[in-house]
Amino acid sequence: MSVVPDLGRESPPFARSLLRRAQNGGVRTHRRLATVAAELRAHDDDRLDDRTRAAFGLLLVSLIGTIRGELVAQTVPMLRAGGEAALADILRTERGHDHRLSTIVLADPVVLRELDGRVRQDLLTEALVSHERDDSERPSLLPRLASERDPMIAGPAMTMLLALSRRTVPRTGGALASTDLSAEAHHRFVWHVAADLRDAAGTITDAQGTALDRALIAAAERSLAAHDEGTGLEPSAIRLAAALASARRGGAQVAVEAIGDRLLALFIALVAEETGLDYHQVRDAVLDRDSARLWLMLRAMGMERAALGRVGLALVAADQRRSIDVLADDLDAIADLDPVAARATFADQTLPAAYREARAALGDCR
Repeated sequence: MSVVPDLGRESPPFARSLLRRAQNGGVRTHRRLATVAAELRAHDDDRLDDRTRAAFGLLLVSLIGTIRGELVAQTVPMLRAGGEAALADILRTERGHDHRLSTIVLADPVVLRELDGRVRQDLLTEALVSHERDDSERPSLLPRLASERDPMIAGPAMTMLLALSRRTVPRTGGALASTDLSAEAHHRFVWHVAADLRDAAGTITDAQGTALDRALIAAAERSLAAHDEGTGLEPSAIRLAAALASARRGGAQVAVEAIGDRLLALFIALVAEETGLDYHQVRDAVLDRDSARLWLMLRAMGMERAALGRVGLALVAADQRRSIDVLADDLDAIADLDPVAARATFADQTLPAAYREARAALGDCR
């Protein structure tokens, strides 16, 4: 491997820039080859289509830009109040490193799983076709629930309506009305963006660096304290599903109505509530183009053949990579399966995740 000589601090700026670019050349080659290898190894069903790739890019740009904007808006006044006007101007004009930040964020498996589920759930929701209602004069499901007299149902229904209105990602990758992230993912994002803003400030004095560190940390902590994950789409859907189940108004019929109204998050939450699985487990099954896991879950909650067919047709119509022929082959077999037997196939998955992981760890040590 060739070694690029150290040109020293007295070298012209262009020479130092050239050195950095040369040193990064090997990194870029390694990254490109890793990407090529991953693409070649990937199964056709696992490759991102252009629409999904574009949605990932827009979401990442919007999340980073939204959090960066919030941190800058809080940090700049603190710096000015502390007599660091020049530093505040630097922070206000620097753009940061979106591509590098995206790479770092996507390397986190917890965050990646959340973003992957969110992107694919939103795309599938967008592609769903609303069912024709038996009574065209009757309000659709969510507004009807939001107008209930029971506050335990109306409250989460209204929160879900508001969350849906905030969920749209601007086509230009602009700022979001809300990040709509879990507390853990928001926590990781905020600190990554704060660190990137510190790095983007460039060469500053030690005193300026200390002032900037303190201001960024204070802004990040305020952002974390203000974040309320309970107002997000998925948490509000989960609370609404639990309220409906408590009032004995959940079940298969409401789940079918939810997917017919393009309320995929509520459909997932209702299935999770009825089967004892968590939201992410059911979402993974819904997004899996081989719907075997989903059929078992739906049959476990007692869904009959006609309702199974409506759900299956809705998913096939929304995703061209799903097969109507496979649905037809599966439908009779699933409809004939005893609900108790269907539930038994994923009984272990209803146990708490930490308990399952602890048992697996013990098994690995034997």
